[in-house]
Amino acid sequence: MITSGGWKNDTREGHGKFEFNNRDVYDGQFVDDCMEGMGTYTYHDNSQYVGEWKDDLKHGQGTMKHADQSVYDGEWFRNEKNGFGTYSYANGDRYVGTFRADLIDGEGLYNFKNRDSYNGQWEKGRMSGRGVYTYSNETTYTGHWHHGRRHGEGHYTLKNLNKYFERRDHGVLLGERKVVMAQ
Repeated sequence: MITSGGWKNDTREGHGKFEFNNRDVYDGQFVDDCMEGMGTYTYHDNSQYVGEWKDDLKHGQGTMKHADQSVYDGEWFRNEKNGFGTYSYANGDRYVGTFRADLIDGEGLYNFKNRDSYNGQWEKGRMSGRGVYTYSNETTYTGHWHHGRRHGEGHYTLKNLNKYFERRDHGVLLGERKVVMAQ
């Protein structure tokens, strides 16, 4: 462990730099020997968090850039993504919305790399509740979701504005689709 910076009563205090045994490095504010306030934590795999800290935990506003080039920019609570944020995935997907307990949870817009998108409610990382799924061909599905599957009543609207109404149970189509032709 290598430390530089302020000390008070044998504890780190004020701005300082600390290198851990695993080669991670923290450069920022310390209060009572804890990372607290603004700071930059660089992991040995070159991932990096820049933002607010409290009691040695990511807490407040911050940006985490992972070694795979995915980036989360948003709110943190006790080391977990929590509140409003934007997650840009390494594969090109992007989510803007709320998080809870490190998972997508609440309202948000997910844009997929293939140009599909989902705008609606989420629960524990899955589409759950009311939402609109827009396919890259401009067809939309508006309806309810449960655990990532269409569930309950919903309808497709095609590019030509024809609509297909349906009912599903955890993704399984119940009965026939009702077709309404555009006028």
